[in-house]
Amino acid sequence: LFALWIWLACVVAQLRKHEGAVSRFSMRAKVAGLAFAGLGVGGFTALSALVGKDESRTAYSLIGFCEWLAVLALVAACYTMAWDLDAKGVSIRVCFDEESPPRSEQPA
Repeated sequence: LFALWIWLACVVAQLRKHEGAVSRFSMRAKVAGLAFAGLGVGGFTALSALVGKDESRTAYSLIGFCEWLAVLALVAACYTMAWDLDAKGVSIRVCFDEESPPRSEQPA
């Protein structure tokens, strides 16, 4: 989770350098995802270091909550990249058979 959080921070930093590369809404969603993922990763790390094996179930529930907060925030932030690709008109085509043309080019 920590590595993905760092990766997202690098993506946000690069996008900030290129004004207009993504929409304002998409950038705000990425920054919000980065912030919530940071809270989740930080909470998970801090609580894991502070909670001993004999602690209550509540402490472990908080650790799990922080972990899921980080996971869901990272998934949401990464999903916004689909918005960016869609806004730019980017499509990804996967062809498994080189001999047959893509379905859009085949006669009806």
